[in-house]
Amino acid sequence: MAMQPPVPLQDVIAPTQVSWWPLSPFAYMLIIVTIVLIAFIIRFIVKRWRFNQAKRHAKTLALAITHAEVTQLNQLHEILKRLARHYYGDKVSALHGERWSKFVMQVSGTLLTPDDLALLYAPSSQAHPQCRQKLVQAIVKFKLKEQVNV
Repeated sequence: MAMQPPVPLQDVIAPTQVSWWPLSPFAYMLIIVTIVLIAFIIRFIVKRWRFNQAKRHAKTLALAITHAEVTQLNQLHEILKRLARHYYGDKVSALHGERWSKFVMQVSGTLLTPDDLALLYAPSSQAHPQCRQKLVQAIVKFKLKEQVNV
């Protein structure tokens, strides 16, 4: 039996590579949503960083005070009052005595006793490291914008 010659085939032409552009409308929408999401995340981070800026500055000031003398206790107390005024307003920063101690306990977890508050205005030159430590702790642990019922 004689074999029939094969059917003549034409050369196979490979298709040209498909380009990525133009993208589909879904791809454009996905790119836009991603850019908007990244912009919102960056905006949130920057706002949060700026909001916490006063507390960061107060912490650096408080840690810069090294000796626990009366004047420095007053400086630490003033830093704590400035923090309260910045984040909670003038009404809270005007508190004194028992109500101020209650507020500090509520926002920082640090108990300032009436004796500690009296040391702030005492004319003695004795060092009071415990009071200094309490004030520094109150500044470092100060909570921001919390519901306060004083």
